[in-house]
Amino acid sequence: MNRFRSVAATAALLLVTSAGACRAESVGYYVARDSQQELSGGVTNPNFDRLTFLFNHGNHFHSIGRFGGGPNQLPESYVGGRITLAEGFGAMAGRFVSVRYHNADPASEYSDLRVASIHTLADAPVGSEEEVLYNSSAGRWSDLPLDGAMVALEVVELSEGLNATFGDGSEVATGVGDRLTLGAGDSFTGPLQFFTDLGVAARTGLSATFRLIDVNAGSPLLGSGDFRFDFATVPEPGSAVLVGLGLAGLAGLRWRRSRRPRLA
Repeated sequence: MNRFRSVAATAALLLVTSAGACRAESVGYYVARDSQQELSGGVTNPNFDRLTFLFNHGNHFHSIGRFGGGPNQLPESYVGGRITLAEGFGAMAGRFVSVRYHNADPASEYSDLRVASIHTLADAPVGSEEEVLYNSSAGRWSDLPLDGAMVALEVVELSEGLNATFGDGSEVATGVGDRLTLGAGDSFTGPLQFFTDLGVAARTGLSATFRLIDVNAGSPLLGSGDFRFDFATVPEPGSAVLVGLGLAGLAGLRWRRSRRPRLA
């Protein structure tokens, strides 16, 4: 059942970083299909041909949300910590919101919450960082197309008082079963954003668990395993340097809760 609720607010997206921390073209996360049929030792790869969530680690990817193992959390377990939600202001006063930032905390590397199809890198100049990234792991993530798919994030778990949206904010996930449409498989790109309900106190244990699905009614691609974002709130951006302020297009948001059967 769909639930519609208007929110008379515009979300402010804070771009927080330091000099040299921004990638010129690539984004923080990508979606691909795993083309590797066998793992080392001839073991069948349980993620073969499935949608996979990828963390951009510079010249290669870390696959997240894998069946048969991890890491399945962000920040990854070897890094620890949580992504910071900063205190909002203006129309978002009284809420904590996700921002892109860079500081001494290794978890800040995971704060670039922009998500894109792997194939948005297909035309990158030869020898560029993006071209190296696209063809990393011997083409494991770029070999299989996503054309024909309509990729979405489905909420598996969501902390009370935490919400998520993608792109223009026309869909807002507020509970288990909600979906955020990312877009057509080979071309989508946009920001994944998180924000708390009004009046939610500072907390260190907020999290959101998703899985990738193909909502194409024809012949949907296989979904990913579950993966989790971990957050903590801070009363203000602190020592991070604010370098930009953009509007996230959330004025008059329609809050949609769309509960449907889980796909394979």
